[in-house]
Amino acid sequence: MSSTLKRSRDDADQPARSQGPDEPRAKASTTSRGPVDLRVPAVLQRAVDEAARLLGATGAVLCVLDPETGGLKFAHESGSSRKHTRFWARSVEVNDGTGLIARAMSERRLMVTGDYVVDRSFTHSPGADRAVARLGYRSVLIAPLLIEDRAAGVLAAFSSRWEAFDENHAAVIGALADHAASAIANAQLIAELAGSREQLAQRVDEQRTLTEIAARLTSIRQPDELLQFAVNEATRLLEADGGLIDRVDEEGLIRWAFGARVTDAGARRILRGLELRVGQGLFGLAVAERRIAVTGDYGTDPRFEHAPGADAVVRRIGIRSLIAAPLIADNQALGVLGIYSGQPDFFDGSAVELMGLFADHASVAIANSRLIDELGSSQAELERRAEAERSLRDISARISALHDQSDVLQLTVDESARLVDADGAILELLDANDGLLHWSFDSGLRGKFDPGYVRGLTLPVGVGLTGRAVADGRVLVAGENLASEFPPSAESDEFFRTTGFESMIAAPVIGEVGATGAIEVYSTRPHAFGEADAELIGALATQAAIAITNARLIDELDRSRSQLAERVETERTLRAITERIAGIRDPDEVLQEIVDKAQRLLKTDGAHLTLLSDDGATLTPVVVAGTADEPTREWLQVQRFPLNGGMNGLAAGLGRPLWTADYLVDPRIPHEQDDQATADRLGLRGMAVAPLRAPEGDIAGTLAISWRTPHEVSEEEMDLLQVLADQAAIALAGARLDALLRESEARYRNLVENSPDLVWAIDADARFSFVSDTCERLTGWKPEELIGDHFGAIVHPSSSDVAQRDWTAQMAEGEHELRGRLDLLHRDGHAIPAEFLARTRIEGGRFVGANGSVRDMTERDELERQLRESEERYRFLVDNSPDVIFSIDAERHFTYLSDTIERIVGRRASELLGADFGSIIEERSLPEALAAWNRAAAEPTLAQTVPLTLTRSDGGTVPVEVNVVGVSEGGVFKGVQGVTRDISERDRLERELRKQAVALAASDERAHLARELHDSVTQALFSMTLITRSIEVLLGKDPSAATERIATLRELQRDALAEMRALIFELRPGSLEQDGLAQALRTHTAAVQGRIGLPVAFEADLPARLPLEVEEALYRIAQEALHNVVKHAGARQVRVAITTDATSVRLVIADDGAGFDEAIIPPGHLGLAGMRVRAEKIGAVLELRTRVGQGTTITVVAPAVARAESAGTIART
Repeated sequence: MSSTLKRSRDDADQPARSQGPDEPRAKASTTSRGPVDLRVPAVLQRAVDEAARLLGATGAVLCVLDPETGGLKFAHESGSSRKHTRFWARSVEVNDGTGLIARAMSERRLMVTGDYVVDRSFTHSPGADRAVARLGYRSVLIAPLLIEDRAAGVLAAFSSRWEAFDENHAAVIGALADHAASAIANAQLIAELAGSREQLAQRVDEQRTLTEIAARLTSIRQPDELLQFAVNEATRLLEADGGLIDRVDEEGLIRWAFGARVTDAGARRILRGLELRVGQGLFGLAVAERRIAVTGDYGTDPRFEHAPGADAVVRRIGIRSLIAAPLIADNQALGVLGIYSGQPDFFDGSAVELMGLFADHASVAIANSRLIDELGSSQAELERRAEAERSLRDISARISALHDQSDVLQLTVDESARLVDADGAILELLDANDGLLHWSFDSGLRGKFDPGYVRGLTLPVGVGLTGRAVADGRVLVAGENLASEFPPSAESDEFFRTTGFESMIAAPVIGEVGATGAIEVYSTRPHAFGEADAELIGALATQAAIAITNARLIDELDRSRSQLAERVETERTLRAITERIAGIRDPDEVLQEIVDKAQRLLKTDGAHLTLLSDDGATLTPVVVAGTADEPTREWLQVQRFPLNGGMNGLAAGLGRPLWTADYLVDPRIPHEQDDQATADRLGLRGMAVAPLRAPEGDIAGTLAISWRTPHEVSEEEMDLLQVLADQAAIALAGARLDALLRESEARYRNLVENSPDLVWAIDADARFSFVSDTCERLTGWKPEELIGDHFGAIVHPSSSDVAQRDWTAQMAEGEHELRGRLDLLHRDGHAIPAEFLARTRIEGGRFVGANGSVRDMTERDELERQLRESEERYRFLVDNSPDVIFSIDAERHFTYLSDTIERIVGRRASELLGADFGSIIEERSLPEALAAWNRAAAEPTLAQTVPLTLTRSDGGTVPVEVNVVGVSEGGVFKGVQGVTRDISERDRLERELRKQAVALAASDERAHLARELHDSVTQALFSMTLITRSIEVLLGKDPSAATERIATLRELQRDALAEMRALIFELRPGSLEQDGLAQALRTHTAAVQGRIGLPVAFEADLPARLPLEVEEALYRIAQEALHNVVKHAGARQVRVAITTDATSVRLVIADDGAGFDEAIIPPGHLGLAGMRVRAEKIGAVLELRTRVGQGTTITVVAPAVARAESAGTIART
C-alpha cells in the first residue's frame, strides 16, 4: 500500500492507501444503534453533489448500512445514472470483508485507489469488480460515514481517469463524509427523542389506566364480578383479541371461570368442560412455575404438555399468541389470568410487564375481597352470638321473674325458633309415669295440627333422633331426610309431609334429677343448622331445665313455708339441743342426750337408737331410754334387726320415716315369732322410726320411739323425730370427722417430723416459729436452738445476700411462692448446698409469715456434675464419629447434626440447623425419604434402613445409607433420630462386582450358545455329512435308495436351518429391530408356550417405539426371566406385561412358581446380576419381589423415551 497520493502514473500497480494514523477524522456523536434515518435527503444529496463537483469525479454515491440485512443500501447519487450506481451498490458485500468499501468500513478510514481493477492491496469481490469494469471506473475514493466508533455507510467518488484523486480530494470528501454523518446522527437523535416522548406518554397512560383499574378492583366486593372485570380490562388495556380467567379448585385442577370476547359458542362449550392439571397447557405451566408464561405460537410451542381440549379451543378461536399470569395470594395459586391474540408474537416485553402488574392488582383485590367477606361473616356471626347472649340473659331474667312454668317454657321455645331462624320448634316433656316424651309446647306450628294429634304424638327415650339425644345427653343435628331419623308411623309421616321440614336440632333438657324433656327446632331448608346453632339450642335447653327446676323448687318452698310456721316453736327447743350437742365431744354422750330428749319431747314410753352394721345387713341398738329394768335394756342392746325387716329395718331400707298406730296389727310388718316376742317384752303398740341420714346421703341407723298403747302419730311428731334423727346423724358424722382430723393431723405431723427435707415456718419478722427435727441431721442445729431466731442464722456467708434481702416486703407485695438456691451454714461452719421453697401466709390482706421447706442438694449437684461429664463423653463420641448423627423434629427441621456432615456434603452443621431435611436430599431420592418419614410417623418404634443420595454444596451427589427410628412422647410423634453413613466406597465395590458379574454372564451366555450349537446344529451337520457320503455310494448302485437318502438330507437341512434361526433369534431377533419390542416379546412368549407348553399371558400397551438399545435391554431381561421360570420356577402360569405412561416404561414378568430366598442364591447363578446390569445401562430400575412358595415378580421401570421414526433421532417425552 502506498503511503501518499503523490505517486507517479507509472506506479499503476501500487495498491490503494488508507488514511494514516496521522490523519485523524472527526466522528459524529450519537448513542443510536438503530437504522439510519433518511429524513434529511437534502443535506445528504448536497454532500453527494458537492463531492462529485469539487473532486471533478465522474460520479459520486452515498450508501448507508442496513442493520437488518448487514448490506449497503443505496441512498443518493450524483454525476452518473441512478441505475448504474444502484447496480454498483447492490454488488458490494460488506460482511464478507472483500472489496475496497468493506475495507474502508471495517478499518473506518479513507480508502483510495488509482486503478481499481488491477490494485492488489485489498481482496477483490468478483461482483464489485464486474460492476466497476462495466461502469468504466478506474479511480475510486471512499470515505466511511463514522458515527461514534462505527461505520454507518460510505461516501464514494468515481472517475474513469487513472489516478484521478490526490490528498486534497481526500480531505474534501472526508469533510463531506463527516458532514453527512453528523446530519444522519442528528436525525437519529431527533427520532429517538420523539420515540422516547411517545413511549413516556404511553407509559403515563398505562400507569393512569392501571391506577384506575386498581381503584375499581378494590371497590368491587363480589368475587365473580371482580374476576369478570379483571379479564375485561386486561383484554381492553393490552388490545388483545380476547381474555380468559381460570380458577384452581380444591382438587388442584384448573377450570375455566370467565371470558372476555369469547363469542364462539363451541369454544365456550369446550371451555366449560375443560380441566387442566398443574403443568398442563400454558395456564398450567404458569401455575406450576408461579410466574408469567408467554408463547408467540401456542400450537407449536413444545415447552408445556398440550391438552387435547385446550388445543381444540386454541384452534377453534384461532389463538396464536398468549400470555398467562398466575393469580397468587397468600402464597396460594387462586387462578390464571390470560389474554390472547390471533397474530403470532403479538405481545412484547412491555405487554408482559403490564400483564404482571395487572395480575398483581387482581390478586390483591381478590384476596382483599375474600378478607372482607370473611370479616363480614365474622361480624355477622358475632352479632348473631351477641343477640343469642342477649336472648339468653333475657330468658334467665324472665325465669327469675316468672313463677308460672308454662310462661317460661313457651318463651324458651319461641326464642329457640327465632334465634336460629327456624321454621318451627317443639318442647317435649318427659312423663315420669309412662317414660315417654310428650309434645307440650311449640312455636310456628299453631293451627297445623289438631289437639288430638298432638296428644298422640309421643316418643320413647332412646328412639328417634330426639329420643337418642335425651338418652345420650347431647345435642344432635340432622341435615336431610328427617323421616328416616324416626320410627316409621302414620303420625310421623303426616308430620313431615305437612311441615316439609328437612333439617333439625334435638337438644336434651337435663335438670338436677336427670332428663326432663327435649327441645326440637326445624327448618324446611336442608343442612340449615351448624355447630353454632346446635350450641345455642343446647344453651336454651339448659335454660329450660333451670326453669323447670326452679318451678319445682318454688312449689316445694311454698309447702315448706307452711310447715316451718308450725315448727317454729319446736325449732326453738331443738336449737337448745343443738347447742348442747355441739358442746359434747363424746359421741356416746351426745347420742344418749338425743334419745333422752326424744322420749321426753314426744312423751313416749320408750326410745332407742340403732346403728347400721359394717356389712350393711343389720341394725344394732346402742342407746336405750325409758325401759323399766336393766336386764331388758341389756337384752335389747344385743338384738340384731335385719335390714328391711321390722319397723327399724323398713325405715333404714326405705330411707324415710315410718310409723304405726298399733304394731301388733299393722299388716305392713312381718309378724314373725321373734318380732312378736320382742314387741310383747317391750310393750310396743304405737311406734315411729326415723332414719339417721348422714350428710353424704347414707343411712347410719335409726331413731325409734314407742308407746305401750295404740297411738296415732302426727305429722309434727314425725318431723320432730326426723330432726332429732338428723341431729344424731350429724353428731355421728362430726365425731367421725373429728377422729379423722386427729388421725390426719398425727399423720401429717409424722410426715413433717420424718421428712428428708427441713420444714420450717417464720413469723412476720422472719423469725423461726417452727423447725422440723430434720434440721439437726442436716445442719447440726437442734430445732429448739433456732426457734425465735432470724432465719439468717443458718444461712452460710456465701449466701448472705439471701439472708439480708427483705423477703417479707417481697412476699407482702404479692409473690405468694418463692423458690431459690442458697448455702446453709452447718454447725461446724461448712456450707451445705440447698434449694428452698417458701409460701406466704396472708391474713386480712397483711403478711403474717411464711412456711416452706429446704432440701439438701449435695447429692443432686454431684449427680448433675457426673451427668455433665457423661454428656461431654458421649458428645465427643458423636462429634468424632465417622457417621453423621442427627435428629429431626416433627416439622422435618434438623435439631442436631454432628460435624461429620461437613465432610460428606460440604456444609457446616450450623448452616443446616433449622433447615428442612429435604434441602440436602437429591431430588430423585426425596420420595423415598418422605416415604420413610411417613412410616416413622405412623410407627415410631420401627427401625428403618434407607438408601438415599445427598447433594453436596459443589453440586455433586453422595450415596448414603440412613438408619433411622421415630421418636414419640405420650403417643405423639415428635420426629426422628438416626445415623447416616457415606457408602460411596461400598457402591464403587458393588459396581466392580456387577461388572465382573456381567463378564461372567456373557461367558455363560457364550457357553450356552456353544452347547446349543453342539447339541443341535453340529449334530445335524454331522448327520448330513454321513448321508451325503452314503448317497455318493448309492448313486451307482441303487439310484432309488439314493433318492430316498436325498429326501432325508433335505429334512436334516430344514431342521438345522430352524435350529440355527432359533439361536440367531435368541442372540438378536430380527423382528425386534423391524417390528419393535412388543411384537418381539409376543413372538418369544408364543415360542416358549409352544415349545414348553407353559401358559404365558402377554399384555402390551406401547404406542410408540423405544430406542433400539432400550428395546434390546428390556427384551433380554424378559428373555432371561422367562428362561429362569422355565428352568427353576416350576410355574403353572406366567404373565408378561409391557406398559408406558408419560414418564416411564414398565416391564413386568410374574409367575406363580416356587419362588426363592434372594439372600441364598447359589454361587454361579448370575442371571439376576446380568438383568440388573442391563437395566442400569439404560437408566432403569429393576425390582425383585419373591418369597418361597409364593412365586416371583420382576419389575423394570425405565425412563419414557420415544423414537422419532421419520428423523431417525431419539426425542425424550
